[in-house]
Amino acid sequence: MGRDDVRFAAAARDDGIRKISRYTWRAGAVGIACSALIAAAFGHHGGTRQPSTGTSPARAEARTRSWCRRSPRLPRPARAR
Repeated sequence: MGRDDVRFAAAARDDGIRKISRYTWRAGAVGIACSALIAAAFGHHGGTRQPSTGTSPARAEARTRSWCRRSPRLPRPARAR
């Protein structure tokens, strides 16, 4: 391989690496911008408030736990003899 060929190959390699690096940085910037848009769209904004339930947190927790309790079992049907 001649000296000119090696220089040409090294320059072509460097040029390719620069192109790939440029595309990688652009793709990264686009990804960051898109993730920021998604976060803004689905995020909970600080200016909004959740509606008040009118009860204390302890009462709300007790009400939630009552929903989680198992329902009473029904009696088993009588066995046929």
